[in-house]
Amino acid sequence: DIDDAASGAIDEYKGLNISENGRVFDLIVPIVVLIVFSILGMMYVGGFFEGVDFATAVGEDPVTGLCIGSCVALVVSAAMFLPRKLTTLEGFVEGISEGVRSMVGAIMILVLAWSLGGLCRHLLGTGEFVSGVLNGLGVGLTLLPAIIFLVAAFIGFAMGTSWGTIALILPIVIGVFSTDDPLFLVAVGSTLAGAVYGDHISPISDTTILSSAGAKCNHLRHVATQIPYATLVMITCFIGYIVAGFTGNPWISLALGAVIIVVAVITLHKLNFGVKKGEMA
Repeated sequence: DIDDAASGAIDEYKGLNISENGRVFDLIVPIVVLIVFSILGMMYVGGFFEGVDFATAVGEDPVTGLCIGSCVALVVSAAMFLPRKLTTLEGFVEGISEGVRSMVGAIMILVLAWSLGGLCRHLLGTGEFVSGVLNGLGVGLTLLPAIIFLVAAFIGFAMGTSWGTIALILPIVIGVFSTDDPLFLVAVGSTLAGAVYGDHISPISDTTILSSAGAKCNHLRHVATQIPYATLVMITCFIGYIVAGFTGNPWISLALGAVIIVVAVITLHKLNFGVKKGEMA
């Protein structure tokens, strides 16, 4: 599969004018310029230089700021590549069009994923429904962090967003636990961890979609191959939250989780080595 992917990437770009005289800074400088000027662009569009605070300015119109950063990065790239004849003007424009074309698939998946996530959030009310079920469980506080973890994971997976899940679950946690309760921080941590896990393995998550697109691998294969690794950590965290609920001490759970992960990795390594050894025999 790796050889096929490599040969496919070579075939895809063999028509482009690729120079062998490029250096590492030819890659690093445009990326740094893109990041810096995207942030500056968002600050400028949002009115940061007119007195608006940074967080508000950056969140005001991020799309326009990103467009500014992209344009500046393209200009800087052209100024670096064309005078040194690393590429021609035709090859540079062709590279831009090829980059845009390579992202069409990811953009379409993102649009469909956002549509599905919007349906779950606004029309179906998935988050509110699960939150209501969580409020009506009536279980003891000792098991609540572990249950919150599972619920947050489910919502994050269904909606493809960790931030949206956190916004739904966190008010419930704050309402159930007082700030001086030893389980308060444990419950907040379980909310964050569950939301990130659900978002991480969700096929409609924007971060998962862009990860597979950036690596140029099949999207569903990327999702399927990362689920076992993420789920191993999820099971470890679930056990840790159960222990933390009964002990009221997060440090015991952290130590136990570290031990479980080490044992699991060693065991899986031995099992995998045994399988390969049997195949060789």
